[in-house]
Amino acid sequence: MLKLFLWLILILIIKILINKFNDKSKVQNGVNNTYFTRQLMTRYERYFYDILIELKDELNIEIMPQVNLATIINKEGNYTWRNELFKNIDFGIFSKDYEKLLLLIEINDKTHNNYSRRQRDIKVDNIVNNAGIKLIKFYSSYPNKKDYVKNRVRDEINNIIGKM
Repeated sequence: MLKLFLWLILILIIKILINKFNDKSKVQNGVNNTYFTRQLMTRYERYFYDILIELKDELNIEIMPQVNLATIINKEGNYTWRNELFKNIDFGIFSKDYEKLLLLIEINDKTHNNYSRRQRDIKVDNIVNNAGIKLIKFYSSYPNKKDYVKNRVRDEINNIIGKM
């Protein structure tokens, strides 16, 4: 019986130690979380940004990376929870004065093949469609050469501006 009790205590101690080392995001024993900076954009997103910035003067637009839906969309209805809006889109294209959101751009890499990410993408598509915002997607599995990206974005913006 004593052996069983000692084994249970040992297992409990091991479990506590594993949890302590695996879950660094929680405050434990009064110790604060550790925070650190990270890159705003991935290398591939930066590649796109460098292409998009070339269109800035030509189309009289502003490009904003990492746009959070909650900053550009309001929700009305019986449910006021906005947590589904706390999702980032890779780029927002705005009028020069930031008065009008013209276009959202999402770059889908292989992480968008994951089930949970696909579910997130469906929600984002529904939200932006419901809000009347145009969203175009590029896929990292394709070459996305500079001229292709510029022409596609230029065509979408000109189409949107033509309807205003």
